[in-house]
Amino acid sequence: MDNNICYEIGKYKISKRCLLTYPCKHYITNLETGEQHLLLGDKIFVILQKDGLSIPHFDSYKEFIRKRDNPTMEELAEKVLHDIKIAEQHEIYKK
Repeated sequence: MDNNICYEIGKYKISKRCLLTYPCKHYITNLETGEQHLLLGDKIFVILQKDGLSIPHFDSYKEFIRKRDNPTMEELAEKVLHDIKIAEQHEIYKK
């Protein structure tokens, strides 16, 4: 990866080229081992957080991870309603 298009932080080099999925995807290289992987932004956030590091681009995944791993009762109820609506739509299209 070219340094001009990468974040270099701690022992990582992370491509600034953002694959616009959700979560986004970036190539990340461990500078100590040379290993390179294409990872989701939430995974990169966790890796950086474990090392006490932060890049604003990935900080938005803090709430995403919280909702995924520790949802509130309201968020759980919303998910159940959402899943019911999707199931109902699938039934409509089967007919």
